[in-house]
Amino acid sequence: GCLDLDNDGWSYESDFNDGDPTQWNDTDGDGFGDNYDDVSWSEGRTFGQFVEGATQPDRCPDEYSAFLYSDTQGCLTSLQSSDGNEQNSANSKDDGEESNLVLILSLAATGIIFVLFGAIAVLLRKKPSSKPDDKIGPVHPALESQKSKQIEKDTKEETHSVEEEMASNDSVEFVSTWEELPTGEWLPNDEHGVNWYQGEDGRYWHSTDDGFRVWNE
Repeated sequence: GCLDLDNDGWSYESDFNDGDPTQWNDTDGDGFGDNYDDVSWSEGRTFGQFVEGATQPDRCPDEYSAFLYSDTQGCLTSLQSSDGNEQNSANSKDDGEESNLVLILSLAATGIIFVLFGAIAVLLRKKPSSKPDDKIGPVHPALESQKSKQIEKDTKEETHSVEEEMASNDSVEFVSTWEELPTGEWLPNDEHGVNWYQGEDGRYWHSTDDGFRVWNE
């Protein structure tokens, strides 16, 4: 008349996990069953039995563990293989692969830097190309004289243009808006609230009711 819900041969009252047919006893009471599915655990083991596919088998069935199963498999120490070296070997392999990757990337970066430095050195050593005048050869004296005259003419025209512009600015003594003022800078207002402005030509402007006028007094 016993109730066996998971059909593992153990009654509901004595089966610590009646919903799991692979586990029916937990000696240390940590929630992990005594039965195991790793044949390497059989040596010297007095609790549980080998059951293929056993759910969360307790690697230390007589040692209560409150740690995560994925970390310790029911023991108080971290999970390791039977000879204690497999896990370390795997970690060492991962570390070695990571180190190799870093080394490869470092070598690649170093090579790129050397290539860039080499290219820069080649560019710096490259002689500048000759000027167009050097390719043409000696200039005829008549052409040289004509060129000098043209330069002198252009200089005179530019100077005359500047003088005309300055004379034009000097002839203007009144503007209706501040935007028309010549290049210069604003000065502090006087005690009467009059705005004062000094142009680059040295003339002073003051505000009036209808604009700005040169001060001639």
